[in-house]
Amino acid sequence: MADVDELTLEQLLEVEVQSVYGASKFLQKITEAPASVTIVTSDEIRRFGYRNLADVLGRVRGFFTTYDRAYAYAGVRGFQRLGDYNTRVLLLIDGVRVNDNVYEQASIGDEFHLDLDLVDRIEIIRGPSSSLYGSNAFFGVVNVVTKRAAQMPGVRVGATIGTHGEQGAQASVGHGFRNGVDLVVSASAADYDGRAAIYFPELDAPETNGGVAERLDWQRRRSVFGKVAFGGLDVQASFVHREKGLPTGAYGIVFNESRASLEDQMALVAVGYDRRLGPVDLRTRGSFGHMRFAGDFPYDAEEDDAPVVLNRDLGVGRWWTAETMLSTTWRKTHRLTSGVEVRHNVRQDQENYDEQPYASYLDDRRRSVNWAWYAQDEWRVGGQHLVSVGVRQDYYDAFTAPVMPRVSWVIMPSATTTVKLLYGGAFRAPNAYETWYAYGPYKANPDLAPERIRTTEAVLERHIGRRYRLSANVFRYWVSDLITLTVDPVDERYAYVNDGDARATGVEFEAEGRWARGVTGRVSYSAQRAVDADSGARLESSPSHLAQMALSFPVFRDAMEAAVDLQVVGARTTKTGATLDAHAVPNLTVTSPALFGHLDVSLSIYNLFDTRYGHPAADDLPQDVITQDGRTVRVRAIWRF
Repeated sequence: MADVDELTLEQLLEVEVQSVYGASKFLQKITEAPASVTIVTSDEIRRFGYRNLADVLGRVRGFFTTYDRAYAYAGVRGFQRLGDYNTRVLLLIDGVRVNDNVYEQASIGDEFHLDLDLVDRIEIIRGPSSSLYGSNAFFGVVNVVTKRAAQMPGVRVGATIGTHGEQGAQASVGHGFRNGVDLVVSASAADYDGRAAIYFPELDAPETNGGVAERLDWQRRRSVFGKVAFGGLDVQASFVHREKGLPTGAYGIVFNESRASLEDQMALVAVGYDRRLGPVDLRTRGSFGHMRFAGDFPYDAEEDDAPVVLNRDLGVGRWWTAETMLSTTWRKTHRLTSGVEVRHNVRQDQENYDEQPYASYLDDRRRSVNWAWYAQDEWRVGGQHLVSVGVRQDYYDAFTAPVMPRVSWVIMPSATTTVKLLYGGAFRAPNAYETWYAYGPYKANPDLAPERIRTTEAVLERHIGRRYRLSANVFRYWVSDLITLTVDPVDERYAYVNDGDARATGVEFEAEGRWARGVTGRVSYSAQRAVDADSGARLESSPSHLAQMALSFPVFRDAMEAAVDLQVVGARTTKTGATLDAHAVPNLTVTSPALFGHLDVSLSIYNLFDTRYGHPAADDLPQDVITQDGRTVRVRAIWRF
């Protein structure tokens, strides 16, 4: 390995440094960003056969995912609250918030807005970022950047088939007009039969079909996306509708009942305008969002001879947002950024009722407004130091959030070495579901307050020659006033309360290499200890060790590419206190790009060695562990006209 001192100036200039937008709300090198950042490119998504955001996050340093056959949940740096709908991660599409306004859910499974074919890159920004984004930017921010027409020109049609009855079709058009208009349109449909029978040992009894759920793992998904850009103006719209069978008997419903299902619907229209006004960059954003959740839950009737009652749980949210941001350079060394943001929640409705005979248990209709201001200064001190200070304050109808700071000191002793010292705080506001959901055994809690986190972190990043990159992190965080579902001993009803603190310490290492003829590899390892701050006990579903490996290389004289990735998740405890063994799951994808000049074909084998493993289950599921799929196969073909 060549030392930097041995490199010529030309070689130094060839060191590839990626850029990130979401860390500071302007494009900057990730080596200068006030956070630890990972970029997953569209080329990686294609080569490794990633199917959704959960697949991507599960292969990223410090992240792990859990799937309960309804939704996928992300864990970050040893912290994961099962069933929290990823409310402690902020999800953006091209910088626009897409967490909904009822559950504040960050959808990372198949209910996410976009097909990954539309994604240019995914920015994963670790650590708190409430100083820029407010609530939900708690453990991290995931910014999904969509492609422009030049990245997917012409007409494309594709088809997908796979095991368990997976089949799908998609079509897209990308075109850049001579007048500068940039257009992307896409539509897709996918059906999945799922496993014909899933056995749950906890439910093995004659009255529950021997613990076997039959033909309830199905899924149907439809999505459309459109994007138009001209000059500094861009408009995009997305819509996704997903229906999913519910095989687990969650929420105390009748097990193996064919009507048990979930429906998720999300829509987003976003408009952005960028313009240079003298020395000032003006950026304005506006969006309108819609979400609808419907759960069909069959319950036993109270009378023994009555038929099963179908209960429907609904959540409907609509909101609009507006943001104006100004950014300028002062005295050549300061980059000043400030802005205001408002979110008007015009609908935050929750309903619950029995269909037949009709009986209403919850009809809660609300609206609210929150707004915020933020400011940030990036100060370049000489050529080797970059200091960034940012603050933000959010105002809600029920409370005023504390001022959230972020301070970073980036030291660049050479062109290939960066040291980052980071401190930040974040909050998560209680959502409408946690505050106002009151039905049956659940009751509302209007006094619920935000939970908070403080994080310190040190990062070392070093490029060695043109081929290798190394990074090491050490972090510590403290979480206070956790929003937790508990049973009130007075009336024995469930309610969300601020109860519990947590803390964690960890280290992360990553090495990446690029060799001749297109061979690339990356390996990472994380060790963390996340515990309850009072008892010192390890948090539930918190692995002490995580490891990821990814390797891709050409085969058959560059006619094809092969990619192998491996995720290793250490042992975790479940809700009953049992220990779930560590597991390692490898995947293999072989792609043949530009076959016959126009056809892209890929073959993916997930869980290559048919490893038997499971994920911990949330409290509202009767299982302690949810068994995951064995080996599955998917074939995709895309014809480019």
